[in-house]
Amino acid sequence: MPPDWRTASETAAVRRWGSNAAAARGISLGSVVVVGSNSVTTHPGYPLDIAEWCLAQDETKARQGAAEAETSGVYAASKLALSLWSRRQATTHDWIGEHIRLNVIAPGFIETEMTAVLPEETKKEYLSQIPAARYGSVGEIAKTAAWLASDDAGYISGAVIPVVGGLGMGH
Repeated sequence: MPPDWRTASETAAVRRWGSNAAAARGISLGSVVVVGSNSVTTHPGYPLDIAEWCLAQDETKARQGAAEAETSGVYAASKLALSLWSRRQATTHDWIGEHIRLNVIAPGFIETEMTAVLPEETKKEYLSQIPAARYGSVGEIAKTAAWLASDDAGYISGAVIPVVGGLGMGH
């Protein structure tokens, strides 16, 4: 049968039953790892109000604010909204109450196909700001996600984990 055969209430009941059964056995039902962005630490003066309007689902105000803001600030605000939403939701009944941990990874400059095509001067500028003096790897993000999803991180919920080589960490 196709997955849409269940009603929302049946799905919720199955989820609740699964959560209760898992909890009774001391089993963590799951973990969700959101890959966000570290843009918030690298774009000072980002428009926090845009993030709050996104969270309040006020699309009109968010669009108006975005139209008046610098593009990089809007990008940072959207990533901040994702991190704030995750942190706020992580402690609700729908998440931790159902034994599902919700955490965010905030990657810094990661070597990818997208960053490989940046001009050399741009890459040098980014590198000069990273205390670790190197770019991160996709493997480091994957290992962080695997750890957050594992039982080793079973008591972590609502965290934003920066994987940034020290970028933006108070220097």
